[in-house]
Amino acid sequence: MQDFCFLAENEASILAALKSVGLTIDDESGVTYALGDYCFAGPGRDGEGVYAVYRATNEQTAVILAARWPRGVSLVAPPSWLPRFGGQWLSPDTAQLRRAAYDRLDATAERLRQGMLHAGTGQMATYQIKKRQATMLLQDVNPTEKEYPDIYNEVGITGATPHEVAMAVLAADERWQVFARAIEKARLAGKLAVRAAADGPDIEAAEAAVVWPSADAQAE
Repeated sequence: MQDFCFLAENEASILAALKSVGLTIDDESGVTYALGDYCFAGPGRDGEGVYAVYRATNEQTAVILAARWPRGVSLVAPPSWLPRFGGQWLSPDTAQLRRAAYDRLDATAERLRQGMLHAGTGQMATYQIKKRQATMLLQDVNPTEKEYPDIYNEVGITGATPHEVAMAVLAADERWQVFARAIEKARLAGKLAVRAAADGPDIEAAEAAVVWPSADAQAE
């Protein structure tokens, strides 16, 4: 089990965030309650928002660590005055927090890569075939449709001639390579920042600070 401290503008925001990851239940009248051990602690001492404490089972901990909380809801280090279940605080495992952040960074990087190729591994295979044919065609003084069917297939669509199609394919490949390098740089920089973070809130802040490249800027 682990304890988590939530900070938000109001309790409704905290409950909505917990509901989004399946950690609440609604009673017959439609009132939302957090599952398990939950305590609303009220406003902070400096008016920075409201706090709530959640003592999570191992299963609930996995859900909390994997979640991306909406803007305005954060996991924070508990202030000294915050109520403790049983008078003690079960601190989150920092190593586990790091592993969860690493997994989310890897997943985001892969989602961006696949988004650029639209259809995953099948599209990647087609893409590689076109790239290979385009490279060979531009070195061939007498190319034929039989030798480069995927390039000729796009004449009138991607380019007016086989040469223009080949040039367009290689230009698209270069854009993808630039995009992929930017993704990898962001992923590795994010992991380095997460590794250097001292605790849960710092890990969350390091992950949130990662600047991912825009797929729209790289699209054909």
